[in-house]
Amino acid sequence: MVAEVRPGQTTRTSIWALMDQGIASLGSFGLQILLARSATQVVYGTYALVWVGMLFVNNLHAAIITYPISVKGHSTGPEDRPVGVVHGVVLTLALFGPGAALLLLAANLLGMTVPVWPVLCALMAWQIQEVFRRSLMARLSFKACIPGDLISYPGQVVLLWVVSLRMPLTLPTVFYCMAATSTIAAMVQLAQLRPALDVRGTGEALASCWRLGRWSFANNWISVFSVQAFIWAVAIRGGAGAAAAFQSLNNVMGVTHPVIIGIANAIVPTVARSNASEGIKSAVRRGLTFGLHGAALIVPYLIVLAVVPVLALELFYGRTSPYIALSGPIRWMCAAYLLMYTGQVAEACMNGLRQPKYAFLGQASALIPAALVGLPLAAIYGVKGAAIGLLITNVTKTTAQITLLRNRMVAGLKHGHAS
Repeated sequence: MVAEVRPGQTTRTSIWALMDQGIASLGSFGLQILLARSATQVVYGTYALVWVGMLFVNNLHAAIITYPISVKGHSTGPEDRPVGVVHGVVLTLALFGPGAALLLLAANLLGMTVPVWPVLCALMAWQIQEVFRRSLMARLSFKACIPGDLISYPGQVVLLWVVSLRMPLTLPTVFYCMAATSTIAAMVQLAQLRPALDVRGTGEALASCWRLGRWSFANNWISVFSVQAFIWAVAIRGGAGAAAAFQSLNNVMGVTHPVIIGIANAIVPTVARSNASEGIKSAVRRGLTFGLHGAALIVPYLIVLAVVPVLALELFYGRTSPYIALSGPIRWMCAAYLLMYTGQVAEACMNGLRQPKYAFLGQASALIPAALVGLPLAAIYGVKGAAIGLLITNVTKTTAQITLLRNRMVAGLKHGHAS
C-alpha cells in the first residue's frame, strides 16, 4: 500500500526540500568561495578538478544505490520489495573500490598529485551519509534531513575557517575536514532512521537496484560529457588556472543549485508515490508544480546576473580578483542554466515514473553536440568556449527531455484507458 500524496503536501514538501538542499548547497558554495578567495589559482584549480571527479563517482553511486532508495525506499508491499538502509550501506561498501579506482586513475592520467587517503575518506563518508539522507527523503522527511546536513555542509566551512585561522589550508586538510563532518552527520541521520540491522536480502536488493538503476547508471556516465567534462576540457588548454576560472563561474551559478537539486530531490519520490496512487497525469502535474516553485526562485536571479555580471563577480570575489574579467561568459552560462533546470525537472519526473531508460535517452541526446561542438569549443577557446558549448549542449538535451516526458505521458494515459 502506497500512501497518497495529499493536496497541501506538495507545497509543504517543496518548502522543506528547498530548505534542506539550500543548507547543503550553501555549505558547498561557502567552501568553494573560501578556497577561491584564499588559495592560489593552481591550488584551487587542482581542488576543483578533484571535486568534479568526486561528483562523477558519487553520481554513479547515486544511480545504482540512492536513486533506487528514492523511488523504492517507501514501498511496503510484497510485490515491490523496498531497498533498505542497511542494504544501501552494504552495497556502498561493496562498490566503493571501483569508483575510487576510477577517480585516482583519472587524476593519474592528468598528472595530478592527489592526497589519496584524505580524498578516499571524504568520498566514503559522503556516500554513506548520502544513503541515510536519501532514505529520509524517500519518506518525504526532508525536514528531518536538516540537522545532519547542517553539520555536514555548513559545518565543514566553519571547521575549515577555524583551521585557516591557525594554519594555511592544504588539500589534505580540506578533505579530512569534509570526511569528519560527513561522518558526524551520518551518525545523526542513522540515529533518526533507526534501521533494523538485517543484511538478509542484500543480493536481492542489489539485483533490484541494478534493474531500476542501470539506465540511470548509463545516464550518469553520459552526463560526464555534457557537464563535468567541460572543466577538464578547459584544463587541457589552460591548466589548473583555467580550470579555476571556469569553476569560479560555476560557483556564481551555484546559487541556483539548492533549487535545481532540491526540486529534483522532491520530485522523484513524490511522483513515484502519486503515480502509484493517483495515476500518471496527476503525478506529472505534481512534479511540474514543484518545477514552477523552483522557477520562481531561479529566473529572477539569472536575470539579475545577466544584467549586472561585473557587480555579481565583484560581490563574490572582490574587485581585484582575476575572475572579474569573466563577465561575458557568465551571460552564456545564465541561458545554459535556465535550460538545464527545465530539462532537470522533466528528467526528475521520468525518474519518478520509473522510466530511467527515457531519462537516459534525454541525457544521451547531448552527447553528439557536446562531443562535436561543446568540448572542442572549450578546448580551443577556454572558458568562453566552454560557456557557449554548455548552452548549445543544453538546447539539444532539454528539447529531448521535454519531448520524451510528453511521449511517456501520452503512452501512460493510453495504457490507463486501455486497462
